[in-house]
Amino acid sequence: MKRIIACGRYIYIGLLAALIVIGFSSCEKEERTSERLEQSMGLYTTSASLLIGEEITIEPKFAPGVTPKRTYEWTADNPEIITMEMNENYALTITALSEGTTNLTIASTDGVLSVRCPVQVIDGTVDVNINFGSGTNASFTDGWNLLSVFLDGGEIPDLLTKKGYSTNISMTVTQRFNTSGNSGEAETDTELDMPSSVSASFFYGNSGTTMNGLTTGQSVLTLAGFDTSKAYDFYFFGSSTFAGTRSARYTVAGVNEESTELNASLNTSNVAYIPGIQPDENGEIIITVAAAEGNATAQKLYYINAMRFTAVE
Repeated sequence: MKRIIACGRYIYIGLLAALIVIGFSSCEKEERTSERLEQSMGLYTTSASLLIGEEITIEPKFAPGVTPKRTYEWTADNPEIITMEMNENYALTITALSEGTTNLTIASTDGVLSVRCPVQVIDGTVDVNINFGSGTNASFTDGWNLLSVFLDGGEIPDLLTKKGYSTNISMTVTQRFNTSGNSGEAETDTELDMPSSVSASFFYGNSGTTMNGLTTGQSVLTLAGFDTSKAYDFYFFGSSTFAGTRSARYTVAGVNEESTELNASLNTSNVAYIPGIQPDENGEIIITVAAAEGNATAQKLYYINAMRFTAVE
């Protein structure tokens, strides 16, 4: 009986020792696993496009459950256009300062891991130039959008800023002009800084006697997609190399409405200006062009060669 008890005691002690060894082995394995260096890294944001003044945070991405053991640093190949602030978890907060592109790189200090994020900073200033005349509709040349379809439905679906960036603002002819022409003044000196190809071309309509089989009365342009929290300034240029009084009345309407007049005859330096128009609740602004009361032509010809609108800062 004593031998059996002793044998059982030895078996118990042996099992206990085995469990202790297994426990130590498991703890050692867990410790080795927790100290293992991460083998890969990505980014939650792989590229970014920001307007000047905007801010974004870019975070590194590791495998699920992995806590990074390496040390990391962020660099930029064009640091002048952004500010950079690295957080404790290696996330990077950047603020866009000026227009341009830069490549952000996060890399481990031991040189093993790195990943890059391209960033573009855009000047989001809404400053849009539009030329009216013949050519490829909705084309964009040297900072000028071209509207060449003077009939109802003529459209530029996305007007570009002077620097070529999308505005998501559309322009549509909702009441037609009579036709287009190219007998405007080629040499001009205005704040619109127009090339001769812009200042010489135009749409025109007639509020008086018939031309080309019709009288347009007035012509209407509908612009849609504006930021309703902002106001916009409008500039209009009309020009004809024919003498006389060919005055047009430009009316711009959103929440508020303003009008001004301009004589196109031999015009090389005058621009019609309407400030501070706020879009309606649908983000639309309506432009109406018609002959002014002082227009001396029998046809009551009215012209629009070019226009600009800018967001009021």
